[in-house]
Amino acid sequence: YDFMVNSLHFTTLVEADSQSLAPLSVGALTDGVTLREMITAYTVFAGGGMYTSYRSYSRVVSYDGKTVLDNSIEREAVFSEQTAYLMTDILSSSVDSIAGAADLKTIATAGKSGTTSSSKDRWFIGYTPQYLAGIWWGYDTPSELNNTHHFTLWKEVMAQLHSMKGISEDTFEKPSGIVSRSVCWKSGKLPGPYCSSDPQGSTVETFYYKEGTQPTETCTVHH
Repeated sequence: YDFMVNSLHFTTLVEADSQSLAPLSVGALTDGVTLREMITAYTVFAGGGMYTSYRSYSRVVSYDGKTVLDNSIEREAVFSEQTAYLMTDILSSSVDSIAGAADLKTIATAGKSGTTSSSKDRWFIGYTPQYLAGIWWGYDTPSELNNTHHFTLWKEVMAQLHSMKGISEDTFEKPSGIVSRSVCWKSGKLPGPYCSSDPQGSTVETFYYKEGTQPTETCTVHH
């Protein structure tokens, strides 16, 4: 609760949300949040760990060229670049497995979908190396939604935006301080001689880690 209010600057949370942390963790809020605040919160992942405040205009200039109002972007460090990259890697997998309809194919895409009880609200917040955007899909009077148009809408808008900017392919840049390791995903440790012969098939996969946090012990699940 403190992180969302003080680091991500949500103004829509109320005191009751801080007293019921289990619902808060899955998005069951007293009053909900605005789409703008939710999208802005994702700037910490899309922006290399920097929270970027939202704005509706950059500046207002008078007829003679004088700046009347200056609305400069404000940024605040929340996560390290490495943590933000690891989250982006996870959210890229989310697009691959859950939100495939929003995949821009040759342009790296990361994001997360969300659905409330009885599918009365559908969300998707996604980003590429260049742009971040979000969709809320629902009715003013809540009613069940039996479709995934929020993915389609997001992809249509973002594909056109990137095309207008001449961007046909792009990837997320990996910062220094990130290492990869082959790991047994059942134990979270380095693979031993029996991990590849698990009854369910090989449990060895490659994962990224912030340097210094990678596993050093060998798997004890398979023996």
